[in-house]
Amino acid sequence: MRISELSLYSETPATTIKHYLRMGLLPAPIRTSKTMSYYTEGHLQQLLAIRQSKKEGLPIAAIRSALRDRAPDASWRAKSDAISTAKREGIVQAAVGLFREKGYDATKISDIAQGAGISKATFYQYFENKEALFFECVASIFYDIGSDIAEIREETDALEKIRLRARHFLHSYRHMIDMLNITRGVSIAQSPQFRGKLDEAMEDLVGPIRNDLETAREQGRVRPLDSALVAHLLMGAAEYLVYYQEDFKVDIDTLLTVASALLLNEKVPKSATM
Repeated sequence: MRISELSLYSETPATTIKHYLRMGLLPAPIRTSKTMSYYTEGHLQQLLAIRQSKKEGLPIAAIRSALRDRAPDASWRAKSDAISTAKREGIVQAAVGLFREKGYDATKISDIAQGAGISKATFYQYFENKEALFFECVASIFYDIGSDIAEIREETDALEKIRLRARHFLHSYRHMIDMLNITRGVSIAQSPQFRGKLDEAMEDLVGPIRNDLETAREQGRVRPLDSALVAHLLMGAAEYLVYYQEDFKVDIDTLLTVASALLLNEKVPKSATM
């Protein structure tokens, strides 16, 4: 909320709120520019506590000490954190859809706010700008893929784990290709920060495959190899399998069976007809 709203809800003049800020009785607001700041539910609760303390006749020094020592109400904080987390996730989900549909440059903060069902002011309570939001979108999509899938997590045969990663990727994570391509395009045209984010996204995708390959080598399932190189080759192959499947409308599992047999120099099963 803006200071005018905070003043209204707390029944405290804006000049008094600024005075409390200078005295350290309130935490600093969220600044979105040199002239624009926003306040949270925490500021409102703090102001209400100050008002009550003043009614009880406590001097400012005692109020400051009491506020410093006062333990926040756990239930209110838990509820507030849950609401905050839900809103942040809603913003990220809305942004991912818009970035995929319109691209990074054509997507405006007002579009994202509308898609998330919030105001632009609320957007700035969670993200400094569109660039910061894009970074979080990329991180949320690519981080630790498959870690929540029991079938992958519990598989002990490293090669089979790679097959499972590929199957789940093609069935459930195809949208990542769109975001990966957007990240590639943005990283070329924008700051080195974007290039770094692309490198992080690729590591999130390739890292688990590389680790599985190294485990497969230890298990004697593959000959000695450059695990980083082969992991990148496999990731590239998975990406182009998506394009192939979309162009030729081939069953995904059949496509995976054939591709896996070719890569591992195995006989293609007769049942895998394309």
